[in-house]
Amino acid sequence: ILCPVGAPSAGQPTRLNPTAVALSADGALAYVALTGSEAQPGRHVAVVELAAGRVVGRVEVGPRPVGLALHPSGSWLVVASSYARFLTLVDTTGGAAPTRIPLGFYAEDLAFTPDGATLLVADRQHDGLWLLPFTGPESGEPRFVPLGNNPSQVDVCPDGRVALVTLMGEGRVAKVDLQTSAVAWLDVFAPPNDVLCLGATAVVATLGPGSGHPARGTPECESLQARFGAENMLCDDTAALRFGDIQNELALVDVSTWQITQRYTSDTAEQSRLDPVGATPPERMRVGGAFPRRLAPAADGLWVTYAASGQVQHFDRDLSPGPVFEVGFAPDGLALSAAGTLVVANRLSEDLSLVEVATGGERRVPVGNTDPPFPATDEEVGELFFFSAWFSSDGDGSCGHCHPDATSDGKGWSVATVPLGATRQVPVTRNLGATLPLLLEGTQDQNGFNLEMEDLSPRLDYDPDPSQDYERGRAARDAAFRSISQARLGRAIGFDEMVVLVGRFLVHEPRLLPNPHAPDAPEAARGRQLYESADVACAACHPVGPFTGNQVFAEVIATRSGDEPNTSIPESIALDFRRARRGVFD
Repeated sequence: ILCPVGAPSAGQPTRLNPTAVALSADGALAYVALTGSEAQPGRHVAVVELAAGRVVGRVEVGPRPVGLALHPSGSWLVVASSYARFLTLVDTTGGAAPTRIPLGFYAEDLAFTPDGATLLVADRQHDGLWLLPFTGPESGEPRFVPLGNNPSQVDVCPDGRVALVTLMGEGRVAKVDLQTSAVAWLDVFAPPNDVLCLGATAVVATLGPGSGHPARGTPECESLQARFGAENMLCDDTAALRFGDIQNELALVDVSTWQITQRYTSDTAEQSRLDPVGATPPERMRVGGAFPRRLAPAADGLWVTYAASGQVQHFDRDLSPGPVFEVGFAPDGLALSAAGTLVVANRLSEDLSLVEVATGGERRVPVGNTDPPFPATDEEVGELFFFSAWFSSDGDGSCGHCHPDATSDGKGWSVATVPLGATRQVPVTRNLGATLPLLLEGTQDQNGFNLEMEDLSPRLDYDPDPSQDYERGRAARDAAFRSISQARLGRAIGFDEMVVLVGRFLVHEPRLLPNPHAPDAPEAARGRQLYESADVACAACHPVGPFTGNQVFAEVIATRSGDEPNTSIPESIALDFRRARRGVFD
């Protein structure tokens, strides 16, 4: 089990952050993963009786549960936990205590084939998919299929022959033949948050191709469209820059040809003044919320949660839009019961929304820590802003669009480098509670998010006069922030104050890498011996011991002509650095 590092600053409520949802075979119970945070990971799955609207039990599992899958027989629930080197197998009949299936760290999502014979596990650590012959506690040896950077969500098509896996780090979705392990990749040119196979077609929840794309009609655009296909490579429809260019999209995919047949985008795609009117065809503007997070099947189509706008929406199989319902803060996993109840896990609200699809009526069931209700502190107000699109000028964007989990455990959860024309290079947010300046290799501190927030809410969008007076727009934006926060939070918060609260959220919890070794492990003792030895000399520049104040150590750099190493280290080591080739040591 990985050991998280650090804890949030004093006075912060311990939140359990419900995420993944699975329903029992009879639809009477909901199983909810209580994920927690990096520094305070959850260790339970809540069992909720839907008719009574109450938690009737908790099952202890590995730390930081993130994925759930119910066996088609209904007898087994499998739980994937990021910080455990095992899957937890829960006997839903109550006949046996939970057992463990050995596997590596950072399993992200799970799915069974329709016959229940194979369990699929998306493995973020090893960038691939495990195919595990499933017979209960004594399951067989898994087979591994390499896929690509940061596999996240997995779904199996109804015929049981094909699995689809999102690759968050590459802006692609992988199609895996479960018999031959052959893989085909589909570029969606933006982070794919989830995928759902409906049979002949599949749906991908993603973002718009985004900033960095060439304008439509240019030679660069035509070259990309010739290479990838016009439907796959949508050139930039907007004049917006950076975060203001974010859109929310659902892509319809032909599973057999493995091609995108249509992409639908935000219904507010032309709301900002930076977006030229007429650039986006009206029939493409169907997505009714911000940040499509998770997908769930329905008999006549599918449901999608919008994490940044606190909503769920129904779509037909051809992605004709249906009703939109309001739910809690940051809705995540969802499932539809046979009785027509939509069960939605609200990650920040710490509860479930039980939505009666026929009437739209909603009940709430607390499953985490709702006392005090979220957001209870300045840091949590900043967190709400980070994951909310309510304050963006077009209602489309949030910080969480590019940092969906605001985590950096294990491998960085960056969107990373994706194919040409899909430049969503997102930095990880590591060590935020342990270093100032805030970004380890940057210049921002906890008060320095004005520029990013300016991109989400450009002041010129608030100027009622076409003259685009920036001071008038600034004042109008501040008034809008105060009005929205008063309505949503019962507290008027202006733009500049919100900047500070976002900074407080980002630094209140350490985001150091979890440590897979016990502190008294032999490897740790040997590592310290090497670290402090004169031959290795790490401690010459970075002595072991607590950091105090703003202590700074001189750097050792020898990569460019004229650079000299730190003169305090032994001469023999310094000579090695001087002889190093450019780019070898930094």
